[in-house]
Amino acid sequence: MKYFILVLLWSIGIQYNALAQKKGKPNPIGIWQLTQLISENGATENVPISHIKIYNSDQNYTIITPTNNGYIIAHSGMFKFTDKEIFEKAIHNSKNFTVDKEFKKGMPYSLSFDAKELKLTYPINNPYDNNKETLVTEVWKRIDVIL
Repeated sequence: MKYFILVLLWSIGIQYNALAQKKGKPNPIGIWQLTQLISENGATENVPISHIKIYNSDQNYTIITPTNNGYIIAHSGMFKFTDKEIFEKAIHNSKNFTVDKEFKKGMPYSLSFDAKELKLTYPINNPYDNNKETLVTEVWKRIDVIL
């Protein structure tokens, strides 16, 4: 499994490098590590064991999630992005990590100036507040691929 993930990351790195050479404008294509969650009221939570998100140049994405037995592919699907929003649709789910929400409206995102940090904002139902919809922001750090 470890070798599978390494080969997967290596092949995605090659795709990312080819795309980065073609386009000068920063974009979310690449490999990302979740580092923080920020609630609507500004409370920040660091993520100690991180999820990995891979946006491929072929408009497929994959989420790799840590478990007690190692990493698994939690879900994958299709995405598209504009200058301001990312639209995701989960197609494949693992049995323990089902994502049934499609972001048809798009998730606002921002890239840092050096394109090393990605912030995604989206609504969730807060189970601690009568399932009232609230916004959460995920902060992702780009994983540099050395070729």
